Amino acid sequence: MVPDQEDDKDSLGTPADEGSAEEEQDAEEQEPGSGVWAVSDGSDGDDEDSEYYLHRLDKLLRLDQTDKLPNLDLHFIFGKTAIDQSRFSIDEETFKSRLNKFIETANSKIPQLSDELVEFLFKRAVGARRYVVVWNIFVENTKDPALKMTRTYLKQELNRYVKIQSLLSEKKQRMPSWMLPWSECWVGALEEILGQIEGELRSAIRILDDVYNLRISATFECESHILWLEKKEIRKHIGVARKLEVILAAFAYAAMLLPEPNRGIDGIGEIDKYMALIKQRISRVQRSQAKRTEAMLFRLRVMFAELSGK
Repeated sequence: MVPDQEDDKDSLGTPADEGSAEEEQDAEEQEPGSGVWAVSDGSDGDDEDSEYYLHRLDKLLRLDQTDKLPNLDLHFIFGKTAIDQSRFSIDEETFKSRLNKFIETANSKIPQLSDELVEFLFKRAVGARRYVVVWNIFVENTKDPALKMTRTYLKQELNRYVKIQSLLSEKKQRMPSWMLPWSECWVGALEEILGQIEGELRSAIRILDDVYNLRISATFECESHILWLEKKEIRKHIGVARKLEVILAAFAYAAMLLPEPNRGIDGIGEIDKYMALIKQRISRVQRSQAKRTEAMLFRLRVMFAELSGK
């Protein structure tokens, strides 16, 4: 072939042209990387190409190893509350006055509550009011238009990545054996990353749906859950006693968890109606395992929202 002949011809020991030795000496004196005599072995380019192709994978690996790999934290965006401490403050003197007035009207035979018990009830009331206020803020946040826009975007992205994965597996032929190491590195990494992205998108959509459903159930009875939870704590503190029902109702009234009767609590009739309402609210939760579970989740959700908002 002609190219081989030309190569052979050039490789023969032919006489050098005049001045070739001087030119060779001048070439050796040229600094690397300067002038037309610079010759590159390509090693620098290879390093740059490797860094270009691998730097993102390396970054993901390093972030994963240091537990700093970013994810779609929807709870932080839509599950936190901006807390205004003044909104759930309770005046202690007002609380004690309302508490004693209710108990005296309901049952004058009940001995005066100890200072320790009153202080305990006041602290529980402050916590209960926090639950109500934080929950109301939380439900209000679910009406943010950004929540719906975010869900629409996440759904579109999920559909795109599902299509990408289906294309990768569609009509896939058997791979030549010599390509297996290459495939395990590149194709395997791609499939793993796509699976991770799809999983996070699905998880984020589930969280948004859970948050959005709270907007639909705006009549969520957080007060009923609070009363059921507080009944358990108050019973632990005072033990089993007939006065528990009266103290619990007095606690709810003093903490203003439920609207008081139209005529106030001046008469025993209004007291009985108020206590019956408290009992109904608690029974609604106590009779249903689903409601009890909902109550516990409610407490955890509110606590998490409150902590995230700080």
